[in-house]
Amino acid sequence: PTRRSSDLINWAAMPGHAYQVVWADALGATWSNVPGALTSAGPLQIFLSCTDAPPPAATQRFYRVKLLP
Repeated sequence: PTRRSSDLINWAAMPGHAYQVVWADALGATWSNVPGALTSAGPLQIFLSCTDAPPPAATQRFYRVKLLP
């Protein structure tokens, strides 16, 4: 099977709020920040996205989006 070179993460956002995307290779593992995935929604933005490039050896990766205070 061919491994894709990157994963695109999209989510619905609340305007004026900041988000951090995190990843883990297993659900019970420690979550780490996706580099460059600290984003803020502008006044008219209702969707945000970021891209992650997992290493070729990664067979699966889980993501979650955290709403920041």
